[in-house]
Amino acid sequence: MSTILAIPDLHIPFEHPDALEFVCGIRDAYKPDIIVNLGDEVDQYAFSLYDKSPDSLGVVDELDEAVESLAYWVEEFPKVKVCYGNHSLRYLKKALRAGIPERLLKGLREFLDLPKSWEYAPEWIIQGIRFFHGEPFSGPQAPNQMLATRRQNQVHGHLHGLAGVTYENNGQETLWVLSCGCLIDEKTYAFHYTAKARKKPVLGVGLVVDGVPIFEPMR
Repeated sequence: MSTILAIPDLHIPFEHPDALEFVCGIRDAYKPDIIVNLGDEVDQYAFSLYDKSPDSLGVVDELDEAVESLAYWVEEFPKVKVCYGNHSLRYLKKALRAGIPERLLKGLREFLDLPKSWEYAPEWIIQGIRFFHGEPFSGPQAPNQMLATRRQNQVHGHLHGLAGVTYENNGQETLWVLSCGCLIDEKTYAFHYTAKARKKPVLGVGLVVDGVPIFEPMR
């Protein structure tokens, strides 16, 4: 049996307080062979272009909290394949706007104090399945758009309110997209923008067990 665990958006240090315990429980129950983080493992709220809460942490304090929290995840999950997410790379966008070339900056893994066993890539192809963050797709039709763009089974995060499996049959083949929701704490100031959203975040993780996609909600 082959099992892949896909951990969606944590947005550390704004992850749900029960996220680590929940994911560890899923890991212990399914005993995955491979673990993929689908991106936005950190939020980098302090680098956001949008108006910020006056109560928000500064860049250094947020980074310190993120590094401290990530250390617990590394302890439980020492080997992870990580997808780059849009929040993960906020610091690069900030540097670009300031005219600072990327060659002068630390890499994401370095400034987050992550081990080399946490490997980064834009996407991972594992057993023929595409694991990626989920950009540039949005809305409820995102899974269908993903399949229209690439005829391949896919697993994604990014879309916090979208979770579950979408199947599509074009008469010649049946493919699926596994939407994994997120693991955020929507009560924190980083997610005040969701207060009036019609669709709220769905918490959980994704699994692919012997090629079968599964969404496990956080109960």
